[in-house]
Amino acid sequence: MLDSLQVACRRLLGHRHAKTNALAVELLNDWEAIFRVLENPHWPITNNAAYAARGISGIICVPLTDP
Repeated sequence: MLDSLQVACRRLLGHRHAKTNALAVELLNDWEAIFRVLENPHWPITNNAAYAARGISGIICVPLTDP
């Protein structure tokens, strides 16, 4: 199934529809990172655990002020 998807992405490179081309390019450029988790199902899908360990939440803190 992944082989078929990769073939389809290669076929769609240079497609006249810009978003179709962009998706094909993005998938092919990041193929290993996107699908490596299928070979290693014990890996987390996101970096949330790593961010939490470093104290990075992804939420921008805005100081509260008195009205």
